[in-house]
Amino acid sequence: MQILSSSRLDIEKAAQALLEGLLVAFPTETVYGLGADARNPHALARVFEAKRRPAFDPLIIHLARREELEQVANVGALPESRRALVAVLAENLWPGPLTLVLPKQDWVPDLATSGLPTVAVRVPAHPVAQALLQTAGIPVAAPSANPFGYLSPTCVAHVASQLGERVDYIIDGGPCMVGVESTVLDMTGDVPRILRPGGTPQEKIEALIGPVAVVDRTSARPTAPGQLPSHYAPRAELILYDPGQIPPLTELVGAYLGTTGQPDAAAGAHCEKDTQAPAEVVASPVAHATETAAAIETIETKPANVSAPFGASLHQRPIRWGFLFFDTPSRDAWYDRSGLRPGPAQEKSEWLTAGQELSCVIQVLSSHSDVVEGAANLFRMLHHFDERGVSCIFAERVPNRGVGVAVNDRLFKARGAAKRGGRE
Repeated sequence: MQILSSSRLDIEKAAQALLEGLLVAFPTETVYGLGADARNPHALARVFEAKRRPAFDPLIIHLARREELEQVANVGALPESRRALVAVLAENLWPGPLTLVLPKQDWVPDLATSGLPTVAVRVPAHPVAQALLQTAGIPVAAPSANPFGYLSPTCVAHVASQLGERVDYIIDGGPCMVGVESTVLDMTGDVPRILRPGGTPQEKIEALIGPVAVVDRTSARPTAPGQLPSHYAPRAELILYDPGQIPPLTELVGAYLGTTGQPDAAAGAHCEKDTQAPAEVVASPVAHATETAAAIETIETKPANVSAPFGASLHQRPIRWGFLFFDTPSRDAWYDRSGLRPGPAQEKSEWLTAGQELSCVIQVLSSHSDVVEGAANLFRMLHHFDERGVSCIFAERVPNRGVGVAVNDRLFKARGAAKRGGRE
């Protein structure tokens, strides 16, 4: 594996690597993609091998320009009225986070389409992706550059840590600005259908072509990427709540230390059986600097009236929980329900020290109550939970509008995935 810059020289090196059948991870406006020459079945097979991706899950082919669409898609096989809609979408939304499912040209390898008669195509907007595609001069198949079923990568470090030597080159183009995958729109049926919500909101599509249908997001036989019921999953189990419904910290800790050893219906966390008393919160949240204005914080609690053996077991295997809020008001309301008050900012590690039995990593998707900012931060923050060794994430849905629909879709597919072994 070699990490390249986005310089012209390195772009040319990466383009040549694609032409030679090698794998190149590169940034798009959505997430980092794992690119291979879409014409080369051997290179495509390496993509599936590197990701440990099942052959039934089709890939998205990336083009430099919308004028290249008919090289890979047989648009002429569509009715004239549908061809007109495809033209409107391509003219107005490409380059951008929209994938169209269309009849494929005969030459497109079955491995790219999972044997389906259709092909998924898009034109990315990221300048590095554009430079790579234009320099290579070929269609590039590029699923997200991560192990299948795991969190999508939105920076070069995510790709390097997840795929390592399974990828030949990674182009460092900085963080992805959209942060969730493209919207996938099937144009081959009786009506246009959204197969996967993503970076282009449904409202924006409908403003151009009229009403579209939305397919059940739990399809077990995908016709496009990202349709499986368990996907985009962190290592930690994720419990999903409606806004404002995450239980107070004292209630969650009480469930952990309850007599049944099982969480109550609201908590949903996996806990060992014990008969100890609820915990008393004794420390305040502490803010940490992050790449954006969205906050990452810690809370430490100390159980009250805990016997020595249980306390010792906590020291040996500390508890780390994650809390993911949409915005600052949501987090502050949870503080109030939990009887917590933010303390003065100071330097403090998120890791536990002696005498601190519970560490909670608190993250806020958007400090401005903005679903676009929340989408851009989503995968980075879920990666952060895994990096901190969090065992359970308590997350709340975001407003179900615009790109927030895609954020909720990703959270829904991530919920409980660790418990289900969700790496299909």
